[in-house]
Amino acid sequence: MKKYLHIGIVWANGPKTEVIQKLIVAPNAAEDWMSYGGNCWLVYSRFNQNQWADYLTPHIGPNSSMIVVEITNLSQSSGFLPPNLWEWFNRARY
Repeated sequence: MKKYLHIGIVWANGPKTEVIQKLIVAPNAAEDWMSYGGNCWLVYSRFNQNQWADYLTPHIGPNSSMIVVEITNLSQSSGFLPPNLWEWFNRARY
């Protein structure tokens, strides 16, 4: 079952944004994705949070921090995101 996930990384020794971006957009990784803030990604994927964490951990570097969390209820969300991020959430996916 496909799900929405949020991936957030705090870099300890300089950002590796390009490395992580390439992993996320790799074939068979995420069905759809959106990057924002330079260290945050939203992904729509068949993989769960543990699989994503295992996949990304070797690439973030020592002393960095990462959270991968499933977004379970979009109807209970609010906040101040740019319109393109809300549009991404509301895009029809099959």
